[in-house]
Amino acid sequence: MKKILVFLFLITFWESSKAQLVERISVAGSKESTAFPFTRFSPFHPGGEIVATLSEKIKKRSIISWNLGIGGFHHKNIANAFYLKGEYQYRPVIKPILTFDLVGNLGYMHTFYPGEVYELNKQTGDFEKITQYGRPHLLAGLGIGLTYIKSKKVHPYIRQELAIESPFANGIPVMIHSFVKLGLSYQLNSK
Repeated sequence: MKKILVFLFLITFWESSKAQLVERISVAGSKESTAFPFTRFSPFHPGGEIVATLSEKIKKRSIISWNLGIGGFHHKNIANAFYLKGEYQYRPVIKPILTFDLVGNLGYMHTFYPGEVYELNKQTGDFEKITQYGRPHLLAGLGIGLTYIKSKKVHPYIRQELAIESPFANGIPVMIHSFVKLGLSYQLNSK
């Protein structure tokens, strides 16, 4: 299922980029944590995302972007997850080579417990292994970061994001996720 979703997402990006609907593609590796307010560096919970910039307005003192992204992470104790998100990004230019990034996003996340799931058979009184289909969640986040913009085509960046997942579990309405992201953004068309 994951391979099919990634394949469909990449084809969508490919077709969109040919029509110049996508202005920029970003690829990032991430580290997920459930620490608050920032992150813990151990244990390591890997993740990644691909983001397409659908609209970008470049001004002398700022860059404003509307983005669409897909990503996921593996947290061995809580969940394997994938998400789709829409994102607004405001980047004031600090110096001609550096921007300060302010990011807000909203999306859908689907999680799967990273182990086997059992259910009580009421007739026999035994626990039986069941197929898990995962759980749907709302995902909303805010982030800050820095982007190096000296090159016209490639912009490396680092970002810290906090996201709220809701509902988390029965009786627990929200879970806070912290992401540290390190990535590259590539300009598809010339401006």
